[in-house]
Amino acid sequence: MSGQFVDVYLPPSVPGYPCLASPVFSTTITVASSGDEGRNSNWQHPLRKFKLPAAQARSWDTIQDLITHFLVLGGPFNSFAFRDPMDFATVPLLGPNEPTKPPLGVLARVTGNDQQFGTGDGLTRTFQLTKTYTRGPSTYVRQIGLPVLSTVIIFDNGAPAGAFTLSRPGGLVTFAAAPDDTHVLTWGGLFDVPVRFEADDSLDTVLQAYQVGGAAEINLQEARLC
Repeated sequence: MSGQFVDVYLPPSVPGYPCLASPVFSTTITVASSGDEGRNSNWQHPLRKFKLPAAQARSWDTIQDLITHFLVLGGPFNSFAFRDPMDFATVPLLGPNEPTKPPLGVLARVTGNDQQFGTGDGLTRTFQLTKTYTRGPSTYVRQIGLPVLSTVIIFDNGAPAGAFTLSRPGGLVTFAAAPDDTHVLTWGGLFDVPVRFEADDSLDTVLQAYQVGGAAEINLQEARLC
């Protein structure tokens, strides 16, 4: 039996920032006696790791919320939704954990033209949401599997798209009618990351440090959606 994605968030009493958030690739590096290197990329897409400081988890209510969440998710067995405070929108953030609510939040800057995710051919109806990262002439295209449905705007050739459905999890846009040939499909909105607790003992240090002092953190690991 394999774990499943459960569409819930950590308790709101657990802060999402400050935290350490980093994408991790799997790369095999072989060094010859001459010093020349051979490098092999094992993954096309990285997996993100998050370390949430638990210094704020000092209240009994927060501890109980964490234990309940851990039990409901079966520890690291099932994954759940997490808002990466460093990267959760189709537009660049003005700072970590930028507020989302208009008029000052990131949603005030989101438009249907933010990210291209496909080009119509007159036949295809289903497309995967993506976000593209660019540095010079190089790009990295990331699949977005957990769009925040209430925030998503879809444009077809620069205008609001016709009828469509959007899956979460999945991030698949299915149009009622196939977009016309050469039509550029774009979107804007917020998205989450599917994560799991890193290990079965993920709460050990948090519980040990409760009202004692010292360092304790909650470690989360991105889990690929199947």
